[in-house]
Amino acid sequence: MIMKHIKRIALLSLSLVMALSIISTSFFTSSVSAKTKANCDYNFYAQQDFGEFSDPCDSATCSTSTDKNVTINSDNKDYAGDTILSEAELKGIKENQSVYEEAAKEADMPWQAIAVIHLRETRLSKTNPANGQGIYQDYAKLNGPYPAGKVDDKEFLRQTIWAAKFLKAKATNPELFAKGDAGQVKDAFFGYNGRAGVYIDQAKALGFDEGYEGSPYVVNKIDKKRDPEENPTKWGQIKADGGSLVYPANSDHGAYVIYASLAGLKSNDCESTLSGTLNENIVKLAEAELKLWKDGELSPGNKGTESKPAYDFQKYTYDQQGDWCAWFVSYILKGAGKPVDSSDTPDWPSVGTFLNESSKLGFEVHEKGDSYKPKPGDFAIYGNHTHINIVTGYDKDGKMLTIGGNQGSTPYSNSSVTENIGYGESATYYVEVK
Repeated sequence: MIMKHIKRIALLSLSLVMALSIISTSFFTSSVSAKTKANCDYNFYAQQDFGEFSDPCDSATCSTSTDKNVTINSDNKDYAGDTILSEAELKGIKENQSVYEEAAKEADMPWQAIAVIHLRETRLSKTNPANGQGIYQDYAKLNGPYPAGKVDDKEFLRQTIWAAKFLKAKATNPELFAKGDAGQVKDAFFGYNGRAGVYIDQAKALGFDEGYEGSPYVVNKIDKKRDPEENPTKWGQIKADGGSLVYPANSDHGAYVIYASLAGLKSNDCESTLSGTLNENIVKLAEAELKLWKDGELSPGNKGTESKPAYDFQKYTYDQQGDWCAWFVSYILKGAGKPVDSSDTPDWPSVGTFLNESSKLGFEVHEKGDSYKPKPGDFAIYGNHTHINIVTGYDKDGKMLTIGGNQGSTPYSNSSVTENIGYGESATYYVEVK
């Protein structure tokens, strides 16, 4: 599809009457997934300011894999501790939440994603701007006409449902996007905005494989590399139709950073926003996963629906099946901000890898009996590299507490995340995390 470079008509000034009362963001917490792999070759200019629908890459096919249900409560802060959404923006989103949810149910997608598009495109307005593209900036006017002026509730819902379906179709894997897969959410935002080749190049220059990682529309201020104040000469943005990168990028937060805040995620997939040391964060996340299993939200051998993997443990294994104790530790490390490798699916699926490669992460391996006392957040390795779990502390009697995946039953498909008391003393090696 070849689309003409239509000169953008500036949006009319939009006014929103919003109360500035302090509200809680707890209603935004949900379970969402982590990364996906998508290596696609796009080369197109972006309509950066408004994110119009001008993407010629709708039918791209990419390999994908995912893990699921990472739940970390957002404090509405970015990586630097700056506020992401104002009180007025949070209030406006909450007022519209029932509409977003209805549209999301119709489209089968996370409601927070369409809320982000509404915020990014017309600042939560319910008024069609004079450019004839509607509330969600339907650049090609596929769902028009959009006569200028305020819209009623019925029309607002109609436009929201259409935009939700359109956004979902922009993901290279809509099924994973529907599950809230972080990589596919980023990919959909990237497609919505127009997959500019210069952003793909910018991503590669910063060490990322996926084009969306180089788009300020998607990931602006997600980390130090992609913060225009911190990296003003290497983090640029297209600021005119068909133009080149201009440095630095704009100062607004990227769509995925906003989405992550609404969805209760840490905004950066590689650097945790959990407070505390690496060891403390490992323990917190391991205990959180244990609670999910204890509460019955995950269960051994639970055959899933279309929205869940075949077995609940597959959230740790990127939908693969097999012994998964090492995968579980990889999953926890990624969530704690120390992924085992730089891929989109960072995993060391074998126990032996943790023993042989931990030094690459700055960790140290101790043999049992060398006087090292494991601390919470360290790993215990058993037998001839047969099992690994996480040391979480000691009980009142001084017995080691451990939490691990693929424990408690055989075969692996019937095992679970389980806590043990004293089992850690039988380890043959301990991996010191530091």
